[in-house]
Amino acid sequence: MKPFDNITASSSREDIITELVKLFATYAKELLNSGGDFSYMNMFADNFKHTILKQTNLDEFEVFEILNEACDVSWKSQTE
Repeated sequence: MKPFDNITASSSREDIITELVKLFATYAKELLNSGGDFSYMNMFADNFKHTILKQTNLDEFEVFEILNEACDVSWKSQTE
């Protein structure tokens, strides 16, 4: 199954964040291990904006908020 197969127009905000955290957690771990900072998480997440916009009924601001929250959760889960 591809990372975004579970994200559809009927997906809730929480479901989308959960799917993104699964994808982002590995990248967050690699960043932390290599000395990278959080700004790289946001750049990485931005690569998925258009896919999420196409697969959902969300507007750009909602997708922006979801991506930011997924980045935060992914990063924090690797630092705890």
